[in-house]
Amino acid sequence: MSNLKFVSRGNGTVGKSRIYLLYHEEDFEAHVRPLMEQILALQDCLIFYRDPKSNETDALDEPTIRRFQLMIVLVTESLLLRPQEHFADELQLAEQCNVPMLPILTDTGLLDLYTQCFENIQFLARDNHDPTAIPYE
Repeated sequence: MSNLKFVSRGNGTVGKSRIYLLYHEEDFEAHVRPLMEQILALQDCLIFYRDPKSNETDALDEPTIRRFQLMIVLVTESLLLRPQEHFADELQLAEQCNVPMLPILTDTGLLDLYTQCFENIQFLARDNHDPTAIPYE
């Protein structure tokens, strides 16, 4: 996991859940940083992510994927319209390794594109205004 960075709430890494955050590098400043802050406010865990400035484009390998308890996929227009090759490979590998995936949709206007890419995988929507729905947080 040397090509990955991670953040956590406090000191130490022992005994913390490991989450892999998959995203399109264009979304790092606008969406990824705030999402990491939201997650860490709720859960003391390790969030691993690719350095957006890195030139590394290879997909993560199976032993690395198996180390994660959860893969969060930040679903934005950039991810859906301009996917990188490793996105599909990592999603497929996570599924094969039984690593749960949690797609987070940034805009419900992307629902049609989301369905084309992810089919029937359930997601959380950050902009859901349905009062009967479970809150995003």
